[in-house]
Amino acid sequence: MEDDFFRIDLNGIDRLDLNKDRDFLSDVGKRFRKSGALWLKGVFDRDCLHSLIHSFNEKYVSLNETDHHEVCQDVGHADRKLYTVVMETPFDHPDLYASPKLLPILQTLLHNQLLIQSFGIVSAYPGSKRQPLHVDHIELFEEMAGLGRMLPSYAITVAIPLIDFNEQTGTTAIWLGSHMNSNSVPTSDEEVTFENAVLPSLSAGDCMLWDFRTWHCGTPNLTNAQRPLIYLSVTRTWFEDRCNYNPSSGRYPLLVTSQFLDGVDPKFLPLFAGAKVSEPIDIIRNKTNSHLPQKN
Repeated sequence: MEDDFFRIDLNGIDRLDLNKDRDFLSDVGKRFRKSGALWLKGVFDRDCLHSLIHSFNEKYVSLNETDHHEVCQDVGHADRKLYTVVMETPFDHPDLYASPKLLPILQTLLHNQLLIQSFGIVSAYPGSKRQPLHVDHIELFEEMAGLGRMLPSYAITVAIPLIDFNEQTGTTAIWLGSHMNSNSVPTSDEEVTFENAVLPSLSAGDCMLWDFRTWHCGTPNLTNAQRPLIYLSVTRTWFEDRCNYNPSSGRYPLLVTSQFLDGVDPKFLPLFAGAKVSEPIDIIRNKTNSHLPQKN
C-alpha cells in the first residue's frame, strides 16, 4: 500500500463541513477503512502546541507512578510514561477535542457516534527502546476469530506529536491494512523489522489516526530529549475501553475539572459523558506529595 494513500494534507484548509465537504470526507473514510490509519498534515497550530509542551514539562514530567498513580503510569520497558492529563488550561483548548479540521473526519469515520474515552500524553524517554508490537484492544468477540476485520471502526487513537518526529527522535510505526489482514505483521515480537511498516515523520501540528485493531509500535528514541505525544482515543458511544484502564484501580482515562465542563459549548458536552471530574493537577501533585518534608 502506497504511503501517499494514508497521508492527507490539510494545510490551507480552515475547516471541514459534513455537508459541503461530503465528497472529500467520503474519500477520507474510504482511505481509512482500507489502510486502518491516516496521517493528517497541518491540523494544529504550532504555537498552541508550544504552550502545551511548557505546561507538560512544568507540571507532569516530574511525576512518578508510585506517588501519582492516578495520573502517571510506567509503560513499555519502563522507558516510557503515560500521563493522564487533566483537561484544564492550556489542555482545554477547543482544537484538541473539537478541531474544525479533525472533528468532521472523526464524525465521518465513526458514523457521528463519538465519545472521548481517554486523553493524555505518552512520552518516550531519551534512549528508549522499541515498544512491543501491539494493537490497542482485544477482539470484541474472541470466540469468533476473524469477525473483527469485517466490522467498521468503533475506536480510534488520535496521536498528536508535540515535537517534530524524525529518524533520531523516532515515531510510531504502523502496519497499514493490518486491522483487516495481519499477514504483513511480524509473527514474533522478538523478530520485529519495519520492512512492511510505514514510519511517518510527523511534524508538530500534524496528527495520526489509527484503528484500535491496527498493529503498531513506538520506535526507539535516539536523542537526549523526551518524545512527547498527546493521545486521544475517540470511540463509538457504546464502547468502553476496559483493557487499557480499570477505574477500580484508581486510574481513569479521562479527567476534567468542573470549571472545564462549565465552559464547554453545550453541543460538545456529550463527548465527555464518560469523564471523571477531577481536581486541578496542582492540587493532585500537592496531595500525593503531602508525605514529603515541606520546604521552609
